[in-house]
Amino acid sequence: MLITFLAIAPVFALILMGYGLRRGGIPSTEFWNLNDRLVYWVLMPALFFAKISAADLSGGLGDYAVLLYAGFFTAIFCGWLFGRKFAAPQASSLLQGSARFNTFIGLAIAEAVFGTPGLQIAVLGSALLVPVVNVTVVTIMARQLGEGANQSSLDW
Repeated sequence: MLITFLAIAPVFALILMGYGLRRGGIPSTEFWNLNDRLVYWVLMPALFFAKISAADLSGGLGDYAVLLYAGFFTAIFCGWLFGRKFAAPQASSLLQGSARFNTFIGLAIAEAVFGTPGLQIAVLGSALLVPVVNVTVVTIMARQLGEGANQSSLDW
């Protein structure tokens, strides 16, 4: 428990520091917008590339991918199942919460607990999941909310 706390504490400290700086207007809003894009489009992919390129991929990658996708689609199904009790906008939030994961926290914990090999595995898992998660969740929400935000639930 202490290892997990120590792994995520710097992430939360950085978030709180950024929140305080942004509320104070230091630096400008334009900086934050550019920073978000830099992290999303450059720094995270660079981290993924650096860690995956150094990882030993000779093991059972197929089994690993199947397990990840099975867990993801189980979470999607559970989110959809429980979301049927809510109006479409609330159900879509529940679906996102069940399917999306916080990569920053996960990577921090993986490295703190398991070192570089753990970070490599977590990065590989993120690289496999992020595109599928984004396409799946956005497609389901766009289909449901686009056809009518007044629907009673996210019906398939």
